[in-house]
Amino acid sequence: MKDLTSGNIYKNFILFAIPMVLSGILSQAHSTINTVIAGQYLGDAGLAAIGASSPLITFISAVFWGAGNGFSVHFANLFGAKRYSDIKREICNTYFWYSFTLLVISVLSVLFCSSIFDLLQVDPVIRRDAEIYFSIYMAGFLPIVLSFNGVYIMNAFGSSTFPFLMSLLSTAVNIGGSIFTIVKLGMGIYGLAIAAVVSSSITTVCYILQLWKYFRVMGVEKEPVKFSPKQVWKSSRYWLPTTFQQAVMYLATLFISPMINAIGSAASASYTVVLRIYNINASIYQNSARTVSSYTAQCVGTGKTDQLGRGLRVGLLQGILFILPALLCCVLFPKQICMLFFQNGYEGDALLFSVHFLQYFLPLILVNLVANLFHAFYRGVAAMNPLFLATCLGSFVQLTSGLILTKLFGIYGAYGAWVLSWVADALFGTLFYASQKWKKALTQTF
Repeated sequence: MKDLTSGNIYKNFILFAIPMVLSGILSQAHSTINTVIAGQYLGDAGLAAIGASSPLITFISAVFWGAGNGFSVHFANLFGAKRYSDIKREICNTYFWYSFTLLVISVLSVLFCSSIFDLLQVDPVIRRDAEIYFSIYMAGFLPIVLSFNGVYIMNAFGSSTFPFLMSLLSTAVNIGGSIFTIVKLGMGIYGLAIAAVVSSSITTVCYILQLWKYFRVMGVEKEPVKFSPKQVWKSSRYWLPTTFQQAVMYLATLFISPMINAIGSAASASYTVVLRIYNINASIYQNSARTVSSYTAQCVGTGKTDQLGRGLRVGLLQGILFILPALLCCVLFPKQICMLFFQNGYEGDALLFSVHFLQYFLPLILVNLVANLFHAFYRGVAAMNPLFLATCLGSFVQLTSGLILTKLFGIYGAYGAWVLSWVADALFGTLFYASQKWKKALTQTF
């Protein structure tokens, strides 16, 4: 556990962020390596089968990413104020609520899988494999969500080393499980989903054990806790806006997904590849920005609001320095990187689409870095209105421009709409920060 508001801010930020960034990369390595394995062993059809449901899985996951981010800010506030009994009660209630909600979602996803894929307009050639992959993945959705929720809780306590260790463990289990199930057992794409569920289950148990250790350090391990929906709702100021914010952010991508699937399996395969590459790059500055969110929330909890602006500036510098090496590699060696996802000698449209994304669209991810930094800052000060409005604007731009541009330019139109949404989001976040209206949130209590 670490107080980020005391001592040298540069040292605190870098020491907190490095394990976070590495954890984020390793977390993204799960899906990326699975995609590489699918492409190498199962061809572009395997890539397309994974990609067919990826936007839907990402959308459902994003709802809980948002809730986790919101709860993390709340926990950081309580930790800064040393309200340890409240921390235990809030965290336990969160786990109860997550468990019930996720089990319902898992059951509904499996029962209505066929209807869901009708709406997604998945190519009949890959539909059967895509449906089974989706069903297995969603059946084990509870440990998957609880695993990344554990990262948010650890961040609230100023801990980034333990999530990094869990990412190492999860990645090792995931890679080993994927290779074993595909190469040794011949399970194909289904083995990828099984490996993801198993690795997440193991890390979830480890997070719960570590959390209980923290409760002992705080001296609250013996305090009884009962599930209270009222208590969960009382903290909705933190988690509800971020939940809607993340849902809106990925909703536009979900709506555009059927149009991409309708273009053909090459477009679906390319979209799968670029999503993986984008996610690895984005995870670097997104996890770096969590330093800003945790730092800001702790500042609010301890009353050190005069330090907020400095934290934002240091966070911007740190995010740029972290992302540049990976981004330059992608821009300078696009074909070599994309070929990791395809079989040797492949020269189809899916490869061409992917290379063009890295060359012409991915460099503009720096705009999204700025947008994400403001997201982290507004979460930290619990200024949820600008956070929600910025996301709504970005999603609206992506959806409306995507519907038009995809019809005109195919997959490139979808990529262009993505970039336009980053620009709109970043512009709104910057202008609202300059207006100083976010300071109203500092007068509210938690």
